[in-house]
Amino acid sequence: DFANDFDTRAAGLYRLETGGHAYTFTQFEAIDARKAFPCWDEPAFKFPYQMTIAVPEAHRAVSNTPVEKETVEGGVRTVTFAKTKPLPSYLLAIATGPLEFTPIPGLRVPGRVVTVQGAAGLTGVAVSMTPGIFAAVEKYFGTPYPYEKLDLIAVPEFSPGAMENPGAITFGDQYLLFDEKTMSASQRRTFVIFTAHEIAHMWFGDLVTMKWWDDLWLNESFAQWLGNVIAEEVHPQSMVRLYNLTELQLAFGLDAQLATHAIRQPVENMESLWQAADALAYNKGEAVLGMTERWVGPETFRRGVVAYLKKHAWGNAEGKDLFDALSAASGKDVGAMLATFLDQPGVPFVRAELDKGGVVTLTQSRYRNFGAAAPPPQLWKIPVMLKWDDGGKTRTRSVLLDRERMTVRLEGKAPAWVHPNADEVGYYRWSVDAPTLGRLIAATPTALNPRERIGFIQNATALLDAGEIHGDQYVAILAAFEREENPVVLSALSDALGKIKATFLTDANRESFAVAVRRILGPALKRYGIERTAGEAEAISLIRPQLIGWLADEGQDEATLAHAERLAREFLKDRGSIDPSLVSVSLQLSTIRGDQALFEEYRKRFETTTVPTDRHPFLSALGSFRDPTLRARALRYVLTGPIRPHELWWIPQTMQGDPRNQDEVWAWWQANYDSVASRMPPEY
Repeated sequence: DFANDFDTRAAGLYRLETGGHAYTFTQFEAIDARKAFPCWDEPAFKFPYQMTIAVPEAHRAVSNTPVEKETVEGGVRTVTFAKTKPLPSYLLAIATGPLEFTPIPGLRVPGRVVTVQGAAGLTGVAVSMTPGIFAAVEKYFGTPYPYEKLDLIAVPEFSPGAMENPGAITFGDQYLLFDEKTMSASQRRTFVIFTAHEIAHMWFGDLVTMKWWDDLWLNESFAQWLGNVIAEEVHPQSMVRLYNLTELQLAFGLDAQLATHAIRQPVENMESLWQAADALAYNKGEAVLGMTERWVGPETFRRGVVAYLKKHAWGNAEGKDLFDALSAASGKDVGAMLATFLDQPGVPFVRAELDKGGVVTLTQSRYRNFGAAAPPPQLWKIPVMLKWDDGGKTRTRSVLLDRERMTVRLEGKAPAWVHPNADEVGYYRWSVDAPTLGRLIAATPTALNPRERIGFIQNATALLDAGEIHGDQYVAILAAFEREENPVVLSALSDALGKIKATFLTDANRESFAVAVRRILGPALKRYGIERTAGEAEAISLIRPQLIGWLADEGQDEATLAHAERLAREFLKDRGSIDPSLVSVSLQLSTIRGDQALFEEYRKRFETTTVPTDRHPFLSALGSFRDPTLRARALRYVLTGPIRPHELWWIPQTMQGDPRNQDEVWAWWQANYDSVASRMPPEY
């Protein structure tokens, strides 16, 4: 016998109410299946389950497998599902309530989008785009999808974003349900990335599962890497892999701290497991796998992955099993190289010094922020990809930097410059000698591709953090990109302006900073236009909100701010009247001069919207007001408003984005932590 209460914080088997109806959903990773029913709740216990669920007669039930038998008696509907393939308990799923189902035609197996009552009209994007993603993932692995069906389940309260339960993938509803009339380019890009990531898990994590949680990184790194590869393939206009360089900076920033940790480390309790499920597991692991693929070659890498899956299908495996398969496919000691990135913490720092004879001296050390104590000496086996100028042409060469210092002679004419991270595929920071840096800056617009230009800007930020360059040099490097035309490079440039803002901005220099913002970003907005044009590239629609946000706020451009305020008013009158990509930024900018009446309007809109993707823009707008009274009111609303568990940090997170508010938000967290934490999903 076993009994337990439904959870109310979106963990385990939990209950929620929405639209006047009650539902239950599950999120079992990592150890919450045991709260729903007795089980061996560890990933190595992998065997078939058969689920039987009793619900009110008016409700429906969904699990990992198709329905085998269904009966109704005495007002109770009893649903027996087919026996599963071998699964660990954390991948089991349940959804019940007055659910609605929209078929997904075009899959090799039956597929549906599952929603709460009244939301089926928002499933069009998932129905139209999922088949292409599904087919692309199947093609990569070279084997059919291993399960009997594919349900995509939209959950109103869901903290992880999405979860790879085989046959029953759960999504936060804001990532799966869209009003096609008002869907932004950013939302479409996110849907493709999330869906590709979760479908990739059907093989990598579900078909083959880690033996223990210390290899969680392997599941997530691979799904993150392949998900982005597939997203780029099926939706190239969103430039997923270029934008992914920005997400990688989260891992670089964490890994630069002396308090960082190795990706692979013992997992002995939930605290160490949640620490292991951070940006290092996802983004650093993804970067290291991408670097490995480049080192051994894409087709060789794929052969090794397929061999690994074939050998361990329906069972469990460890990281070493994958590395052995990659080594066998490539003839290289992949495991030895990867161990240096997985089993020790930190970011390698590669210095390249170019002499007049075309010889490059490479040295490696551990990257550290300026002023940090020197860590113990470390060595990595780093696949360094060099790119250099050969009389107006560019050439590349891969070398394995496996000692502290080595020299490499570059073929051809004596090069004017060398770039030590070609295609920005290496997980390391880099520097070149001062003369080479000057010539590399001059060559950047024509000699470096967009990935390398993005990496150049981001690496310059890292050099500033390390004290390798000074603030004036940093600003000069950014100024060299004033004529940049690639939207994603411009996005990285705006992020770099955020670094200047966070590091150097004071009330005394705010006016001069505004001049710099207008000078650096103004030409791009003028070139692209403040409004979307018919047939423009999706990447332009993605960058325009950043340009408008910077110019209207820190750029102090009155015309741009007035335009954003007008867009916000038009959106409130008619949701479909403005470019969907500008909704969020317009709402936030409208709060700069917003009053109590506008605050109240946004609060009402948040509480009454039936479109999941509108919740975050309105809630973030409440956290963006500049009036101190309204800021305090927004923070009180976190404690008193009808905010779902996974939304509780949206207002303070938005508010602390302005450095002037950080002390205020920190004091609020200290005063209210227990109250907020008691309502959040436990892992947060």
